[in-house]
Amino acid sequence: MPRGLGTVLLIVVLAAALATNPDEESFRRYVDKVLKDSGSSWVSRKFLSSISTLVYRRRDYKFFSTVHVPEEDTLFLGIFAYWLPLPFWRRLRGDADEWQR
Repeated sequence: MPRGLGTVLLIVVLAAALATNPDEESFRRYVDKVLKDSGSSWVSRKFLSSISTLVYRRRDYKFFSTVHVPEEDTLFLGIFAYWLPLPFWRRLRGDADEWQR
């Protein structure tokens, strides 16, 4: 692959990531969808949705975002307009704590 083509491809991918970086509202919609799909009642979904802004922290890295939910010690990665739960985050954090001892 010519060097110029690789550079152009990288710029296109980074521009797409920048343009489709999910925001906090999209994370709320994602949480609502997950709660709806899990069979929660409308009342519990609304209650959890209203407090969800209090129990997580979103970090914007321009090309992607992360959301950390401290109570569950779960990390979500938001990239290209999708939210992906990273279930191994807790395991990695536990392993890191053990290595520090």
